[in-house]
Amino acid sequence: MIVNEQEKDNAILAGKIAAKAIGYGKSLIIPDARMVEVLDKIEQFVKEQGGEMAFPAQVSLNETAAHYCPLADDPSLFKSTDIIKLDLGVHIDGIIADTAVTIVFKKDNPRYDELSEIKNASEEALKNAIQYIRPGMTLGEIGMIIQETIARYDLSPIKNLSGHGLGKYSVHEHPTIPNFDTRDKHELEDNQLIAIEPFATNGHGMIFESNNATLFSM
Repeated sequence: MIVNEQEKDNAILAGKIAAKAIGYGKSLIIPDARMVEVLDKIEQFVKEQGGEMAFPAQVSLNETAAHYCPLADDPSLFKSTDIIKLDLGVHIDGIIADTAVTIVFKKDNPRYDELSEIKNASEEALKNAIQYIRPGMTLGEIGMIIQETIARYDLSPIKNLSGHGLGKYSVHEHPTIPNFDTRDKHELEDNQLIAIEPFATNGHGMIFESNNATLFSM
């Protein structure tokens, strides 16, 4: 989506609320906290800040890479050895900010060093992509930056998860923003609304969908 000035202002406001919500969520995510209760509090916080949820707040633990949304009776608690992704989207009049953060606990976590490398690789890949992004840059070039950054940690990007375009009341739109060098020559445009989503893994770099769907669109 190419945004006009009003839509750009809404995107910035949505992003500011999402950033506050991410910070609030990080403060709630501690060992033995119940996952669904944390997410309910985050969604309430977004509404109190004047935003609306673009999609349900969700978390992904360990080998689950994305899009796990617990049901109301889910008893799951966070553990000190988890690697956790908090994923949320905020919209203002349909204009969406889509953001996420990775959380690793240090206390009582023998896997801290290993999991921190995955977290750091993803964060640095996002930072590097943002540093170089500009109108006219190709999708393949973004993917190359992400891939090369993650490879420096001896990790792999997840190739069949990607960033994406954002539209009005539409979370996933073209173009696909790859996490590896696809050599795609499609160029970014000025004022184009996108989400860059690096995924680093110490696994094979490919995911499969589970058969327990809890996230739906209407």
